[in-house]
This record gives sequence, structure tokens and C-alpha cells, in this order.
Amino acid sequence: MTILIVDDNEQNRYDTFFNSLPDMAFLKDEDHRHIMANQALLDFFGKSRDEIIGKTDFELMPQEAAQRCRDTDLQALQLQPGGVIRSEESAQGRVYESWKFRVQLAGGHWGVGGFIRDITDRKRAADALRASEAQLSNALQMAHAGQWEYDVGRDVFTFNDNFYRIFRTTAAEVGGYQLSSADYARKFCHPDDAALVGQEVRASNETADPNYSREFEHRILCADGKVGYIAVRFFIVKDAQGRTVKSYGVNQDITQQKRLQEERERLLAQLLQSQKLESIGTLASGIAHEINNPIMSIMGYAAMIAEEAGPKSPVAPLAAKIGKATEYVSAIVKNLLSFARRDQQPRLPAHICEIVERTLALVQFVLRFDQIVLEVRVPANLPEIECRSQQIQQVLMNLLTNGCDALNGKYPARDENKKLIITAREIGSADCEKWKAEGPIPRAWVRLTVEDRGAGIPENVRGRIFDSFFTTKSPGKGTGLGLSISHGIVKDHGGALWFESKAGQWTRFHVDLPVKDAGDSGS
Repeated sequence: MTILIVDDNEQNRYDTFFNSLPDMAFLKDEDHRHIMANQALLDFFGKSRDEIIGKTDFELMPQEAAQRCRDTDLQALQLQPGGVIRSEESAQGRVYESWKFRVQLAGGHWGVGGFIRDITDRKRAADALRASEAQLSNALQMAHAGQWEYDVGRDVFTFNDNFYRIFRTTAAEVGGYQLSSADYARKFCHPDDAALVGQEVRASNETADPNYSREFEHRILCADGKVGYIAVRFFIVKDAQGRTVKSYGVNQDITQQKRLQEERERLLAQLLQSQKLESIGTLASGIAHEINNPIMSIMGYAAMIAEEAGPKSPVAPLAAKIGKATEYVSAIVKNLLSFARRDQQPRLPAHICEIVERTLALVQFVLRFDQIVLEVRVPANLPEIECRSQQIQQVLMNLLTNGCDALNGKYPARDENKKLIITAREIGSADCEKWKAEGPIPRAWVRLTVEDRGAGIPENVRGRIFDSFFTTKSPGKGTGLGLSISHGIVKDHGGALWFESKAGQWTRFHVDLPVKDAGDSGS
């Protein structure tokens, strides 16, 4: 900056202009003496114009401060046209910002002009803001919250270290503290929630509300391959034209809270399902009792007909068939009554072959209707297990039902491979290496196996097969609780429910139950 002072009249005009400025203004000649000072500068020194004009800084202020002013004056005299030197000085507990530039005076001489502004309040506000930001940053660090800022124009996210900790990674592993929105979505957003995140970004860009803020949750993909959850809270910054130029916010890892919530919901659903099954059991028990009375009458009348007609009568074979049919129905009712008892009875010794027989009595009609071939290879001389028989019946019933569904899905009509195979055998502890037992492993076990020749279990769902509410069946065909409840029942008996499967060919579910008094430790 170059200012040319050509005569006293023009300097008077500059005096009028400078005196109207809120900042302190001055002009010095080539000997560094003040030749002009506005009212703000006079007020600062607490002197009159006559006490300032013609004086050097060494005559007006402490030597150290005057020397710093002299140094910057000399630098200003060396500036090219348009050049400005900016500096900060402290005096009497205040902070001042000054700008100095070269000035051309009358007669071709050069001097120094400048402005001085008190920036103490601005500095204090900036320092307070930095301290507040530091406190906020420390608080967020302690709360393990991830901070981020998004520059709309550049399409760049900037993150802090805690942000990356949420995703089980570091800035170095990802490629730095800045990522584009596309990279952020690709690296961290769950694919099913990417549209939700994009929708939130668009809404923040398009809103006319300058105080717009949002809270929402979405799933994330962590570096270890696991799915997590974060709660996002963010605000926006708009420019003078009302356009969103920036957003900033924090991410909180809520994975554990979501897992606990899901577990509570799962347990509540199991409770409701248990209550529903209990109601069904009560209803089944009542129906069975109602059916049992007329069955007894039918059996009695059939016996009376056979006795009255005599063995030679053609009616005798018909009466015998009626008697056998009613005995069969009576056995079904007896099994239904046993299955319907939902109370926690004590565990009693039982033979697995009897449990299988009682269960098959309930499902044989369904198997015949679906044209499913049943093969049963369950020896009667297997060692006893100690169990609640109706619960093991429930497990077997669930496995048979799932097997029927798998076969009906693969074979809509009769087929020689539309087959269910039930086997049982005694095994030793060495055969239980397929699964890990909790606590000591008994020496002897009974393994009950249900095999179907259906479509098998796909690889991508095998890890979730025992999860509550997980089902591959169509709506209305299953609740997703059968295998979960069965798994819990078998585990409660000290055993294990596990499976083998070959995609497109077969599935085998194994129920391993410890033999009664089989010992506490394996060999």
C-alpha cells in the first residue's frame, strides 16, 4: 500500500478521515517521528496531539516495546507497493493487532502508516472457544464417542481417533482421517442401511431450517467382520445464501445396548410362546379328556357286540376291528395327554424307544397323508436316560415336523427318496467331539438321530439355525422358535442338539443325551 501526501490541505482531509476510524491510526516520517495521530491513538496514550506529534515511539512507550515498533517500521519501509506487515503486541494486559505499510510523503520522502486494533476480547473469546472445544473433545474421548465433520462442497468427511475405534480399526489402516462420502458408505455402512444414511444426508442438505439437527441409528460394518450399531447426532451449518455447507456430529457405539435389547425381546417372546404352548397344552388336555369318554363307550359296545354275536358270527371280525381302532385312538389320546403336561415334573428314567413310539403315534397320520416313508431303527435294549419324557417328545416332534416340511418342499408328490429315518444308538464320550460339553463329560450317551432326504441346510444360514425367530420357512409356516426351544431343552438335560447336512441331499439332526448314572468324567 502506498499513500502520497502532497500538501497540507490533503493531509487535513486524511486527518478528518482517520479521526472517524474506531481503530488507532498513525503516520510517521522517515525519522520515525509521528506526523499524524487520530483521536483513538491520542486516547490510548492519554496525551494531546501536541504531546504526540514529532515524538518517536522511544519517547512515548517503554524501550522494549518501542524497539519492537521500530523493527516493524523498518520492515514496512522495505515493502513493495500493496505490501502490509501484520503483528500482535501486548500492553497493560491487552492484546493489539497492527497493520503497517509504506507511505509516500510530500517532497518524495517515505514514511510508515498503520492501524492498531484492540483484539483482546476477540482473543479471549477464541481462547475460550478453543478451551471449550478441548473440553468437549476430552469429554467425547472419555465417552468413546466418535467425532466427525462433513464438508458438503468438497464431499469430505473428517474423523477423530474414537470414530475409528468404534469400527475396530485405525485411521492408518483406512487411509487417513478424511474420506469421501462414497468411501465412508462402502467401508463402514451396512449395505441394508446405506439408503437410510443417504436419505439423512439429503434431508440435511435440502432443509431450510438453519437450526436443523437430527438423531438416528443405523447398522455398521466393523473391520473384524461383525455388525454393530451406532447412534448418530449431528447439526448443520449454512452460509449467507441459506445453503448447507457443513455438518458435524458425534457417533456413539450402542452395539451392546442393542444386543441387550434384542436379548430381552427374545426372552419375552420365548415367555409368550411358552405361555401360548401352555394354553395349547391345557386345551389339548381338555379335548383329550372329552374324547376319552366316548372312546371307552365305543370299546365297551364293541366288546358287547362281539360277545352277543359269538365267535362264529360274521359280525365278530367287524367288532374286533372296531375294538382295535378304538385302542389305537386311546393310545393317541394317552400320548396327547402326556405331551400336554407342561409342568416341570422331575426327571425320571426312560427308554428312548418308548419316547419314539409315543411321538410317532401322534404324527403317523400326517406322514401317511404326506406320502412320507418312515424308517425306524431304534433298539429296545438301549440304556435308560434320565429325562422329562414329554420335553424330549417335544424335541423329537419338532425335528420330525421340520423333516416333513423339508421333504414336502423337495418332493411335492410321492417319491422313493421322500423318506424320514429315525435311528438311535449308544455312543461313548469320544463320539461327542462334534460339540463342546459344559462341565464333565459322561462316559456313555444315547444318540437319537432324525434324518431327512430333503434339500439340506444352506451354508449361509447354518450358523443361525438355533437362533430364536430365525426361520427359512415361508410366512405362516413357522415361528423360528422350534429349534431354539429344542436346543434349550436338550442343553438343560446336559446334552447337545447338533446337525450335519449336505446341500441338496440330506440333513441329520442328532440329540445326544447322557445315560442314567453314566459317570461324571470321560475316559
